[in-house]
Order: sequence, then structure tokens, then C-alpha cells
Amino acid sequence: MRSPVSIAIRLLGLPAAWIGLALVVAPSAGAQPEASPAPPVAAAPAPSTPPAPEDPYDRGTPRSAMEGYLVAARAGEWERAAAYLDLRGVPAAERERQGPVLAQRLKVVLDRTLWVDLDALSDEPAGSTQDGLDARHELVGRIAAATPPLPVYLERVAREDGVRIWKISRSTLREVPRLWDEFGDGALAEWLPEPLLTWSVLEIRLWQWIALAAGTRVKTVTRIAAPCVQDFVLVAPRDFDSAERSFDAWWESFAPGPERAP
Repeated sequence: MRSPVSIAIRLLGLPAAWIGLALVVAPSAGAQPEASPAPPVAAAPAPSTPPAPEDPYDRGTPRSAMEGYLVAARAGEWERAAAYLDLRGVPAAERERQGPVLAQRLKVVLDRTLWVDLDALSDEPAGSTQDGLDARHELVGRIAAATPPLPVYLERVAREDGVRIWKISRSTLREVPRLWDEFGDGALAEWLPEPLLTWSVLEIRLWQWIALAAGTRVKTVTRIAAPCVQDFVLVAPRDFDSAERSFDAWWESFAPGPERAP
């Protein structure tokens, strides 16, 4: 059986047959093979958050730094609490003495003016990126009762070896004397024994417990004495004898009753 090419050569002649064959073959020769779809590109893995730096006081993130300060302060460990303060604004020769004092006074002010929400603070080494502050600062809260209102900040600073950690900022510590004058213990701190100022139970210092107990006793006596005092004030100008008898009766009510015979 003859092939199609030989038949074309016999019918059309060799030149025409080759031209026809070229026209048939050329389109298929020029056609490019259909490209296979490219394999999907794997998504680049999200950059992992660097771990918090190792630190003996756990000051690697804003939350852990503030929590460490509060824990030390509640335990009355003021030297340790001072390690969470950025004391660069204090002369180097005074830091050992002034650091614990600033730590204690700041804690008193915070207890009376600001609820510190630790969960609201960032637990990332770089701090929050959504608070509108620069990368070095983290807002703890605002003391609205201060005049004027005062923000309390943590600041990311370099440790002695260059590692960056979080401390209560210098700008906040500069305001502690003013805040102490406004919300501190005042003259009490000058003459009360130190244990009354530093020891605490359930976040209430010892001198405050004593004041509460004394206040309760005074309130009780006042409640008992008030009717007599009122009678004395209202009646005395008109009937001194009646007021005097009323006062004597009230006073005798505190005397012990007669002893009974066994």
C-alpha cells in the first residue's frame, strides 16, 4: 500500500508535493507545547517573635517587669523593687539610698491612685505596637487624680551589658516627690516607727489598721455620747441643771454595777 506522500508525488509532482507537506507540517512544528502549571509557592513562614532576654529580675517584657516590681513591693523588698526603676536620673552616689525610697513611695501612690492592670500590658519583648507610643515606651496607666493628671510609663532601656530590658521610666520617677506630697503619708512618715509604715497585711499597712481600729472605737463612743452632747448643747443655755443631770446619768452608765453577794 502506498503512503500518502508517494501518492501526492505521483499526482502533483515532487515540488508541489514537498510544498504541501511543508504547509501541513509547519504549523504543528511551530506550536509550542502547553506549559504545565507551576507548582504553588509555599508561603514564607511568619517571623518568630524573639524570646525575652534572660534577666535575674525578669524584666524582659513590660508585663513581667511591672509584675516583678509589684511583687517585690508587696513583700517589702524595697532594694529588689528598686531594680525595676530607671534610676539614671539619680546621681550614681545616691542610687543605693534613694532607689528603695522611691520604690516605696511610688507603691504608696499607686495603691491610692491607680489600678494596675497587668493583663493590659504587652508580654512581648518589643512591647506593644498598637498603642501609638514610640517603641521605647509602654503606658501603665494615668493617675487622673493628680494635678495635672500624670501618665505612668515603662521604658525599654539598655542593661549594663547592653541587653534591653524594661523599667519604670525616668519621667515617671521625676514626679514621685510631687505625687508623694499630694498622696503620700505626709507628717506621719516623719514620726511613725518604720515597721508601722513598711509592714502590711492584705495590702494595708500596719498604721492604717491601727487607724481603722481607732476610728471604729471613736465612732462607737461618739454614737453613745452624741445624744448627751446634743442635750447639753441645746438645753444648757435654758436649763443648766437638767443638762448636768443628763450628763451625770450618761457618765454613770459606764460605771460597773454593784457586786452581788455570792
